[in-house]
Amino acid sequence: MVQSATERLFQIGIECCVDIASHIIAGQGLKRPAYRRDVFRVLEQAGYLDTEFASQMVEMGKLRNRLVHLYWDIEPNEMYKYLQEDVALLKRFRTFALALLEEERGATLHQ
Repeated sequence: MVQSATERLFQIGIECCVDIASHIIAGQGLKRPAYRRDVFRVLEQAGYLDTEFASQMVEMGKLRNRLVHLYWDIEPNEMYKYLQEDVALLKRFRTFALALLEEERGATLHQ
């Protein structure tokens, strides 16, 4: 049950990041990516994310795809590693998105 919960929560967390990135791209009028996981590359090219972080988030997008489409190929030790090391990536993206929202809110208030 813990394995299943971990997989599902990672899937949801990653999908939230992809959705938020997609909203930023649309709101800023940036180039629409060919694949959903490439939203992070678009944000990198626009100067929102550094290269290393964008690459890590692309890998998170790939993990989401594996969780959804290749779920039989996920090992418990692999998910444990993600849980120990990669939750920080999701938190970092959350911090980025909230800071961007606050910046936009501040700009709107000063207009």
